[in-house]
Amino acid sequence: MELHTVHAMRLFLGLAIRPGESGSPSAGGKRVAAALRALWSLSGNDNPYADWALIEISNRIAEVLMLGLSNLRSIGI
Repeated sequence: MELHTVHAMRLFLGLAIRPGESGSPSAGGKRVAAALRALWSLSGNDNPYADWALIEISNRIAEVLMLGLSNLRSIGI
């Protein structure tokens, strides 16, 4: 994978908190993918909580996509 911009790198790797600053870190795509892969593996081993978590994540992603589409339509795009 080749990332061409600093912003793409930040989205992929996430952002850590600098020492002495307040706030919360942001998880990048790499960490999110690792967590989803772990859930997928647990789900494959018949873990009902992992199944529930994957369904919940899928529903939330669908909600975010619909919200984004709604926002684009409201501004005429």
